[in-house]
Amino acid sequence: MAAAATQSDYYGLPSKPVSVYHTGASWKRPTSPEVQCVLKEARSICKHLIADVWDKLGPQIPKYLDSVKVKWSTIDVTHFAEVEKDAGPMFLWVGVKHGSLSRENAKVAAVGCKEHLEEFQIADVKVAFWESLFAQSVGPQLSNYVSSVHATADVCSPLTPALDLHIASRATPHFEGIGGVYICEGGENKRVFVLTARHVIFPPNTGHNEPYARKTASQPRHDVLLLGSKAFQDVLKSIMVRIRPQAILVDHYKDELEGLGEAGEAHVDDAQDKEQKKFKHLLQQAEEAINVLDKFHGEVMKNWSAESQRVLGHVAHSPPISVGTSPKCFTDNWALIELHREKIDWEAFKGNVIDLGTEISVDNFMLKMYSHPTARTSVKYPHGRLLQLQDFLNEDKLHHPKMLDTNGEACLLVIKNSNSTGVTIGRATGIMSFVREYFEDGTHETSMELAIYPYSNKGGAFSTPGDSDSIIADGKGCIVGLLTGGAGQIDSTDVTYTTPFYWLFDERIKVHFPNAYLYPYKACSPIGV
Repeated sequence: MAAAATQSDYYGLPSKPVSVYHTGASWKRPTSPEVQCVLKEARSICKHLIADVWDKLGPQIPKYLDSVKVKWSTIDVTHFAEVEKDAGPMFLWVGVKHGSLSRENAKVAAVGCKEHLEEFQIADVKVAFWESLFAQSVGPQLSNYVSSVHATADVCSPLTPALDLHIASRATPHFEGIGGVYICEGGENKRVFVLTARHVIFPPNTGHNEPYARKTASQPRHDVLLLGSKAFQDVLKSIMVRIRPQAILVDHYKDELEGLGEAGEAHVDDAQDKEQKKFKHLLQQAEEAINVLDKFHGEVMKNWSAESQRVLGHVAHSPPISVGTSPKCFTDNWALIELHREKIDWEAFKGNVIDLGTEISVDNFMLKMYSHPTARTSVKYPHGRLLQLQDFLNEDKLHHPKMLDTNGEACLLVIKNSNSTGVTIGRATGIMSFVREYFEDGTHETSMELAIYPYSNKGGAFSTPGDSDSIIADGKGCIVGLLTGGAGQIDSTDVTYTTPFYWLFDERIKVHFPNAYLYPYKACSPIGV
């Protein structure tokens, strides 16, 4: 395959991955250097014969690839489509380690994969190999929520209880992650936990992978911080970034007012008078925004600078990390952090809510999440931009979504708010993927995960390294899963992977905390402006 072909096959995907080989007809390619490559995007699959047999067929594919010495990293089932066009053929999409598979060996491996597909009477699925790397992404009370029109709306979210919480172990504050969802212990116990991944609080490089449970008050605490070292500095920087443009606007509005003259002067007509009033109002807004942001910056410095002020809670329970050990072969990588009750204003606390932020406008959010004409018209944008999480999707609903996208295809549109990429919308697939992570000592671990693709070619990646442990939900507030990692080139992600929440909660957490339940949504008075 020519170098141009290896680069153009997946042109349009976030990480611009390299194509090794694919069966079927050649894809459209530029006829000369001056001709632009054809933009493509990966699309999720929810309805197809392969979905019905994947529980039996799926595990055979990694076994076969291992038998022919293919160093695969991910196995997905997906469509590829030219942007804004109908989906093309379906592919068994196999990611391999960089430089590990030649085109000739890929051809041989593709034949074997096709034979396994044909054993299940599946003849319309092609096989493609691409280079990809799977990687895991890792004081006072918390502030109350604010409305979208508040001057601090873009910067205060990391200091509120809204998901996802930016956390780190106090022992390793430079290793940061996400607190994903609030869980009540239930029964006679009043404890409230935050769910996160174990590798956030016990980083892999510490060599600690033993069961952890704090059962008595006499045991030493393993404290967890709200905001690690970098996250705290990022909050301070974000405030200053918001102040600078407001300062520029203040100077601009003053110049405009000076040019318009003083109100009441004989030469000032009605039109000028209206312009003066408009600019005075804008000037007042910009000056007020600077004052509010400057005050907020001072409060953050005063109340949150010391690590002791940012202790959110401590680790209550965390089993060792295991991969592919359960019958479903999911990743068992979680920990529960017991909240220190004095850190939360429980009267104002709303429970599990995702702050949708201000980057995605209300109309854009609604058009993306409910894009098909048959979508329920009764759905409204969440009040105060806080998406309530009150339930989770079970296995059947995860594999058989009822929603349709703009192309009329069954899909599961999902959303998250995370460390690196903030609020993003993506498309989950109904067929579980296989992922394999390789380690420096030559060992590897294999698990099954739910794959999520970017919403569109124009929207960028759904996640990037650093977004791990984020909670992912659908537009109705049902939790889908816990983000575990992604695949693509080294510093970008084409496919995001998540551990299904129904399994994590029902089959893992409730084994240790049988009375546990999601913290219920609490309707409060309107959030302050």
